[in-house]
Amino acid sequence: SSLPPLCCHVKVDTGMGRMGVLPPDVIAVLKALQQPCFKTEGIMTHYSRADDDLEHTKHQHAVFTEVIAAAEREGFTFRYHHAANSAALLLGKGLVGNIGRPGLAIYGESPSAIAPLPEGIKPCMSWTTEVCQVKTLPAGASIGYGNTYVTSGPERVVVVPIGYGAGYRRGPTNPGVMLIHGQRCPIRGRVSMEKTVVSVEHLTERVRVGDEVVLLGEQGEARITADEIAAAMGTISYEMFTAMLPRIPRR
Repeated sequence: SSLPPLCCHVKVDTGMGRMGVLPPDVIAVLKALQQPCFKTEGIMTHYSRADDDLEHTKHQHAVFTEVIAAAEREGFTFRYHHAANSAALLLGKGLVGNIGRPGLAIYGESPSAIAPLPEGIKPCMSWTTEVCQVKTLPAGASIGYGNTYVTSGPERVVVVPIGYGAGYRRGPTNPGVMLIHGQRCPIRGRVSMEKTVVSVEHLTERVRVGDEVVLLGEQGEARITADEIAAAMGTISYEMFTAMLPRIPRR
């Protein structure tokens, strides 16, 4: 064939239990790829606990290193060998290989407390919308499906046109707050498919339809991080960065 060979990276399962070849089978797979249509230029693995268990990560790295050594003894060479996600890249400690695969760190978020970002790196993503309705509810008014919130007195609220239909999760609990006029404003009731209700009762400045609302990011001196939202909802920050549906405009 006149087509160039397909470059391959063989993935080794060193403890993730997901995609990849188990260590005892790697040599057989490498031999099977010795065909004119393939060029094996890399070997890789993936760490399962680089964000919270350095000893387990070192064990995976040791298994991976031995697989590479065994392959080299059989005459195989690799241009690339790689294992490090964001946490392993930040930890260093010989866990990287000769290329890395950053994910969460690209967004300017730290993967965990043991793998902090270097000083000066800031989150690069924000999610904003606008107020679509403003009203004052009387005392005893319920908000949202299931009536999970009932006003204790007159309460000024706004409706924003974002909900779980756009990737802003319903819960089991709501994400907590949004930013309006540079202040943290509590979400009231459950997140609906296309709408969420937010209290602005404590704001002194009048809120109008069209005012900016920040779900994720900064407004004035206030900030909502992906980690904060994830903690409120019992999930991880990665979900905030991947949940936003394609129909939400990007810029």
